[in-house]
Amino acid sequence: MFKDAFIYLLSKLIPAALGIGILFIYLTSMPPEVYGVYSLSLITLGLFNVLTTQWIRSSMLRFYNDKVENFMGKIFYFVIIVTIINVIIVGLLVWYTKFSFVTFIIATVLITNIIYFEVMNNYYRTIILPKKVLIANILKNLSLVIILLLFVNFFSELTLDSALLIYSISLLISNIYYFLNFKEIVYIEYDRKLLKPFLDYGIPLSLSFALGIILQNIDKYFITIILGTEYNGYYSLAYDFIHNSLYMIMGSLSMASLPRILKSNRENFNSDFLKYINYFYAISFPFLVISISISTEIVTILNRYGYELSIFVVVMITIATFIQGVNSFVYNQAVQLLKQTSIIIVPVLVAVIVTVIINVTLLGKVGIVAAAVSSVVAFSTSNYLIIVKLRKIDSIRVMPKNILIHLVLATIMTAVLFNLFIINIFMTVLIKVILTIMGYIFYYYIFKKSIRRI
Repeated sequence: MFKDAFIYLLSKLIPAALGIGILFIYLTSMPPEVYGVYSLSLITLGLFNVLTTQWIRSSMLRFYNDKVENFMGKIFYFVIIVTIINVIIVGLLVWYTKFSFVTFIIATVLITNIIYFEVMNNYYRTIILPKKVLIANILKNLSLVIILLLFVNFFSELTLDSALLIYSISLLISNIYYFLNFKEIVYIEYDRKLLKPFLDYGIPLSLSFALGIILQNIDKYFITIILGTEYNGYYSLAYDFIHNSLYMIMGSLSMASLPRILKSNRENFNSDFLKYINYFYAISFPFLVISISISTEIVTILNRYGYELSIFVVVMITIATFIQGVNSFVYNQAVQLLKQTSIIIVPVLVAVIVTVIINVTLLGKVGIVAAAVSSVVAFSTSNYLIIVKLRKIDSIRVMPKNILIHLVLATIMTAVLFNLFIINIFMTVLIKVILTIMGYIFYYYIFKKSIRRI
């Protein structure tokens, strides 16, 4: 599992590094108000994708090992149907919001590419071929960087349509790679018997994942409505910078673990899951420390280009991202292993209500600070409610015994590094990263027995 996890970590680290370059291009070539609309467009398309296809992807992962004949052919039948539905929905939305016909064409091509990228990403994860996932994700982000640089070089400023089109092309390149490496011989087939277990298992997950996306992004909709697209651009770029690095890295071990745990015997689920969460926190906390300790430098860089952000907002976004990562890659993993997917819905729904109340009440008074705080409170609420429900239905443990040690160490290291400044911003970031890695390597070496044992 951990060899695969390392490859998945690379599949997140390398695209995350490229993602920083991508966001820097957006920072320098796209006005905040345009980036605000671009961000909302991707969020909305992502929400449609999850609502209509998450049940397929989750069920693929869950039932692939049941050796159903022509399994992927039946999967592709479902995918084709939901793609058509998505194209119709996106078309109606573009018409209703009075965007141009060009935007409609780009949006429909983009949602199609998003759907197939996520399905194929999940397929190679299911059959445990992490190198394929690594290469596809590198191709996506590398092609995105290259095309963006070429476009900016010729046209200087990115528009909404050009940004969406370039992103769609990068997904298309990855999809071509995925399908060229698809070795199964399949034929498109409808299987009514397969549909029922897919719906029973996957629909609660689709709803909970969709609510999770709403919870994750509803503050951006409220910022746009109450403060305007420019302020959403301020908030979204900082959020995307952190989310596309910290959250993606936290998910690397998750991508490797669930397929392997599902292959093990039911009696081994608990012990395998305990090992997983121990290593999950061991990987995640160092990146949390790095993300918080460099928040001053992130704010300084963003504000140089006309953005208006505070250190507090970036720190709150970072903490919210970490809590969301625990929600997605620990608690939701446990729920999927136990086949108790419906229990996620109520906690997430409560959390959505909490964030709505905070944003409606405070956003107009204190600005985007309210959005950042609401994310921390909402995801904490969701996590607590899921823990309570898990304790009632199963003995599976979702928190390691050494969690307090992790928290204390992270707090101390963050406090030591936070105000450190050496020569310039980039040297400061490099030194903070190196010191954090060295500190955790020393800690894990001294207390390696406690890392292996929960």
